[in-house]
Amino acid sequence: MIGLMFVSSHSNRERVRLFSLALVGVIALAALIVVVLSIDQVSVLFRERASLVQNYDSGHLGRFGRHLLGFLMIFDHPIGIGPLQFSKFFPEDPHNSFLDAFMAGGWIGGLSYAALVLITVAIGFRGVFDRTPWQHAYIAIYATFIGLVGESYIIDTNHWRHYFLLMGLIWGLMAARHLAATRRAVALPFARPPGGGG
Repeated sequence: MIGLMFVSSHSNRERVRLFSLALVGVIALAALIVVVLSIDQVSVLFRERASLVQNYDSGHLGRFGRHLLGFLMIFDHPIGIGPLQFSKFFPEDPHNSFLDAFMAGGWIGGLSYAALVLITVAIGFRGVFDRTPWQHAYIAIYATFIGLVGESYIIDTNHWRHYFLLMGLIWGLMAARHLAATRRAVALPFARPPGGGG
């Protein structure tokens, strides 16, 4: 969010303020982590959780193994296997929203879901740079949605209500921007010409 606010800012003063606040935040967070890691139990847990691959991620039927096996199953089940059926084939759910969409709804469901998410990300990016009264709120919403899209690769986010709420807010604010631009375009031909002539 801070990165998007930085690149979309129209003043260097605001960029300096954002950079300064981000720097203070990073220093404060680093200090907090140092203090918390001095507690032995937290330090052990932190080392365990900080590794890139956990034991439940690796192996043939681990999280990433299930991703590969599930992807191969897509070719054997072009119309899918139905909602909540993945765990009947494997020890756990897919933990990947895109794979889950293909497994539950087949090729049509999976491609539709992927298209909806990717189009929202691509078209929604334009709204970051629009000078609207809600630009800062839009950036916060869009950045949060991008984080959840990234998280969709390792967890099933497609049953989180706020995931679709954020997506709806992005589309709604894009529609509001389009409506406002259309109204301005319609009103311009009837505006009084410069110099007060009638």
